[in-house]
Amino acid sequence: MLRAALRHEQAVTIAALSAAIGLAWAWLLLGAGIEMGTMEMGGGEQMLMPPTWGPGYTALIFFMWAIMM
Repeated sequence: MLRAALRHEQAVTIAALSAAIGLAWAWLLLGAGIEMGTMEMGGGEQMLMPPTWGPGYTALIFFMWAIMM
């Protein structure tokens, strides 16, 4: 009975970690909620411009940092 309970807990843990990893990768691949504008550099080249720091952007960066820590 204990062995069955431990297997169930292990399956739940693996599923939860897999879901968290999948969501994190999806978030990163979609740009992590950071919209960057572009600036024309001439000759058809464009440069990404970081967004201005406002309360929402600051909170987003703080939470990204906190999760990494």
